[in-house]
Amino acid sequence: MKKQVLQLLILGVLLVSCKDQGQYASIPQKKVPDRVDYNFDVRPILSDKCFNCHGPDANKRSADLRLDTPEGAYKALKDSENEFVIVPRNIEKSMVYQRITTKDSSNLMPPLESNLKLSDY
Repeated sequence: MKKQVLQLLILGVLLVSCKDQGQYASIPQKKVPDRVDYNFDVRPILSDKCFNCHGPDANKRSADLRLDTPEGAYKALKDSENEFVIVPRNIEKSMVYQRITTKDSSNLMPPLESNLKLSDY
């Protein structure tokens, strides 16, 4: 159980460490707390911005990617066994980070057509 909490906390750190990018620049910013709590600070972001397409509902899930479980968050991408959703302790190799911070709108997550946006927070 502690391992899963730690893994999900790493995902949270990845999300809150993303730099302000393009379409997300106009979102009001909140201050990141000194101590990030997964359930209070991270899970709500994932739930609001990611779980609709990458959550528990198999009928709505996109790209066979599930971010609501540690197994899903750390697995290799279905189209590339050498690329991983989250790479612990290596944010630059984590595809979730690359997709959140890309300037290429065709790869950006959440996608522009979803009308969902992330902030630095």
